[in-house]
Amino acid sequence: MAITIGSNYIAASSDLNMQPGGTTTAYYNTQAIRSGNSRTPAFNAAGTNGWRYRDQMGGNGAEWTGGRIGGWAVQQQGAGSYGFNASQGRYYAPITGRYYFYAQTYMRCDNNATNCYIHFMFGVNGNRAYNNGRNPYNIYSHGTQNNYPDGINTSVSINLSAGQYISLIPPWASNNSRIYGAHTIFCGGLIG
Repeated sequence: MAITIGSNYIAASSDLNMQPGGTTTAYYNTQAIRSGNSRTPAFNAAGTNGWRYRDQMGGNGAEWTGGRIGGWAVQQQGAGSYGFNASQGRYYAPITGRYYFYAQTYMRCDNNATNCYIHFMFGVNGNRAYNNGRNPYNIYSHGTQNNYPDGINTSVSINLSAGQYISLIPPWASNNSRIYGAHTIFCGGLIG
């Protein structure tokens, strides 16, 4: 490992781990935060279809795969052979680290009923109970009579190991509501 100490910088050709007294205080991963033309792993995916009912998306609590959302239009960087898989609707972590993810969608309740609700959430490796065995539930449009519930979004900051994946797996109450795929986004990236 070549390390250069300049007047205002330290340059290293591999990972740099600072451990004063044997305890890591700072860690620089050359795969995660790269210099030059390389970029930090990140992606932005947008659904491409029109209206889809719950049963067209796989039913209650189904993973939103590429075919169910009508395909994903994806832009990504720094993912190598991993990253967002458009046909699966999953983001595979290219390296171990802390990631931030965000998703939002647009929904219509056809009959303006109080049972048109959705729990909009992520799953890790196909499991919604990724938070110490807990499901981080949220709920949108429960007990309201509104054709268009607003603010359907979710976000998470989570540690992933290289090769683990995250996807949208929202439990959805009834087949009397629908989402608009082309107004659905799923994005995220490595933050540390």
